Amino acid sequence: MPQPYNHKAFLERMNQRLRDQGSTETWDFLHLDPGPWTPFSKQLKECTVVLVSSAGVHPQTQQPFESLPRGEVVFYEMPTTLPQSELAISHRSYDHSDADRDINCVFPYERLLDLARAGTIKGLAPTAYTFMGRIPNAHAVEKALAPQIASKIRQAGPDLVLLTGG
Repeated sequence: MPQPYNHKAFLERMNQRLRDQGSTETWDFLHLDPGPWTPFSKQLKECTVVLVSSAGVHPQTQQPFESLPRGEVVFYEMPTTLPQSELAISHRSYDHSDADRDINCVFPYERLLDLARAGTIKGLAPTAYTFMGRIPNAHAVEKALAPQIASKIRQAGPDLVLLTGG
């Protein structure tokens, strides 16, 4: 029988690796209260969807995530009208060779547009929000990144959020 994954040991190994590299960063678990449950009552065909991705997708005209200073936590607002040829993935923590051929593997904006054309969803929000996952500073995500993205999403007023990773 498989043994359960030891998350605490994983964090200890990762923190040791960071120390060995001379970093003062540490990884830790966040202990979050569950949000209030809100039943969803709309039909999908009445819903506008906003796409949020931690797969490291960005327009080629923007600075690649992995070239940002270590520890900098940023996100990009990206028009969902850009052709796939103008998008890039800069994320060294997963093999994105399939997504390099078809970005919809990790950033399914064209499939969501197909669903809108078919009437399955009302539409895709004009702006998507992208960042690079594998952010060691979970507290920066909790206190800065997530609230900033959530604020932008609230302002846009979609009905659903589709979160994808790499």
